[in-house]
This record gives sequence, structure tokens and C-alpha cells, in this order.
Amino acid sequence: MPNPPKTPTSHESEHSTRTNGSRIARWSRLAVFASALSAVPACAPNVSSFQQPTNAASHTSAIQPPTKAPQPEIAREEITLLVSPQQTRPPVGDDNSDELVKKDIEFWLNAIYNDPMMLNKADPALKNDRNFMKYMLENTPHPDILIQIVPKWVTQDEEMMVIAAKRNIALLQFADDSLKNNQVFMMSVIQIDGIAIKYASERLRKDPAMALVAVSQNGLALEYLKDFANDIDMVIKAIRQNPMAFQYASEELRAKGKILMIALRQPISNYFSSPLEHAHPDHKRNRMVVSTAINQYAGALEFADPILKRDRGVVMDAAQQDESVLKFADPSIRETIRRELQAQHDYRSKNDKGMPKHILPEFDDEPKVDLGY
Repeated sequence: MPNPPKTPTSHESEHSTRTNGSRIARWSRLAVFASALSAVPACAPNVSSFQQPTNAASHTSAIQPPTKAPQPEIAREEITLLVSPQQTRPPVGDDNSDELVKKDIEFWLNAIYNDPMMLNKADPALKNDRNFMKYMLENTPHPDILIQIVPKWVTQDEEMMVIAAKRNIALLQFADDSLKNNQVFMMSVIQIDGIAIKYASERLRKDPAMALVAVSQNGLALEYLKDFANDIDMVIKAIRQNPMAFQYASEELRAKGKILMIALRQPISNYFSSPLEHAHPDHKRNRMVVSTAINQYAGALEFADPILKRDRGVVMDAAQQDESVLKFADPSIRETIRRELQAQHDYRSKNDKGMPKHILPEFDDEPKVDLGY
């Protein structure tokens, strides 16, 4: 016959109650700890949080959302990479820790953004990842440094080098020779900036179609098209786009007054020089030519013949546009012109009305004077 169940004493009941209460308290603390862990965002921790916590207090303080690097802001939906950016780093001392750090996407995006030379230390998988390299070329503030240390396949890739050309056309100097001799690729970058013809192969620089597109986009591309410097149609096309392209025309064409007058009648954006600077000496002594040049840019007085720098009418035309050009006038009339300008200014101030403006003569497309053509 089985023994009846033993009735616990009051002392045993109190001990059992304390034991159960202790277990419940421990499970409650574990539940709170698990809840805190689940609240941590699933992303790679900051480099500064690599240290393994040594005690409970430090472990609790280490469970904080990682701080984001200040720049650049990573748009994850725009870049697909070989290595998952969600992976976590192992504690310091783990045999695989260095390998995982090399593949941490966010770390390298920010590191290379701030210092392109860090690309040399990145994992080869990242260097060969097309989307990663495309993102860096588009966003790095130092494309001129980055392009010099990228893997060779980048400089052989049409899309990558088009991106580089959009950042800075001079980066085409680092393109592979196969691209420099590729007509389709060079045509695409010439449409970005005609100066790109500078980096084309010799065969493409002799192509009339390539040359025409280049000077139509940027007239100064004529500098790199020596075979077309004596082509009157190509030269006119170039100087209509940029009158300073006149300086790259052949000496024979620069001696033609018609070509010079076309250049002098175009709007000019470089207010530090004038096509007159590169004109034949005979044209620099021609009053009508110099007056047209001054009408385009007052500083063209600097390039006029010394005889015209003593001409009161020519100097006055220039000084009325910009008084500072008087430094180019002959000293014998400089002070006289300055006094006349001051008198005009005083007259306007006193009578509250403007003086009649000096009107330059209008020239026909075909000047009636002999300009040597």
C-alpha cells in the first residue's frame, strides 16, 4: 500500500515560495533583456563599437543604435552589392573579423567618399562590383584621384568612362586606348564637351564628322584639330560658336579680313582677350576693324596698333565702355580723355540727363574697305 503524500511543514512551504519567486524574477529580467535586443536596428554597427563588453554594465550601455557616418547618405534601393550591408561584425579577436570588415559596404562607401585612396584597401569583391564602382564615380568629391586607382576594367568600360567624363572631361586622359579609338564612345563624350576630341585617337581626330560635332559643341576644340585649321567652313563654324577659336585658325585664314570680322561680331564670354590679339598686323592698324573689336570688348584697345592708341575717337569709344582701358592708351592723350570723361559725368549729374552716346558706324557683312581678301 503506497504511503500517503507528505504534508509540507510551514518551513518547507516558505523555502519553496522563495525559490519559485527567484526563478520568476530571473525569467522576467531575461524577457526585458530580450525585448531590448529586439529593439536594436538591424544594421552594421559603427567601427567604434567593435570592443567586446567585459561586464554587465558595459554590455547594457553597448546596446545602442549605431551612429551613422555624416556623409554620404546611402540610398540602399539604388545600389545592389555582392555583400549584404546588413551583416554584423564579429567581436575583436575573431579569426574572420578582418575579412568581414573588408566587405562591410557602408564602412567602405563612407571611407572611400572621404579618402579615395582607401579603395586600395577594400576587398577585391567590392572593387569588381559594377554598381559599387558606379556609385563611387558618380558621388565622390575627388573623381580625379579615384579614377587613377580604380581597377583597369573601369577605364575600359564605356558606361563608367562616360560617367567620369560628365564629372570632368579631363578624366578621359585615363581612358583605355581602346575607348579613345572607339568612334561611338568618343562621339558620345564629344557631345558632352567638344574638348573631348583632344583625347581621341589620331584616326578619329582626322574624321570630318567628329571634328564638325566637336567644334559645334565647343569652338575651342579647333585647337586639337590641326588638319582642319585651314578649312574655312570648319573655322567659321568654330568661331561662330566661340570667337576665340579664331586664334587656332591657320595663319593664312587669320590674315583674311572676312574671317576676322565674323569673329569680332560674335558675342564674347572671355573678357580677358579678343580675336584682334591674333589678327594680322595690317588689321590692327585698320580703324574700322579696331572699332568693331572695341565694340565687342573694350579691352581690345590693348591689341590695337600704337597709331590707333593715339587716336582720340578710338580711345574715347573704349573708355566710354570701360574707363580702366585708358591704361592701354598712349600717354599723350590719356589725361585728356580722362578729363573729358569726368566732364561728361559732371554734366550728367548737374543736368540729370544723359549725354548722347557715341554711335559706332554700322558695317555691312562685306566691308567696303580693302581688308586683304
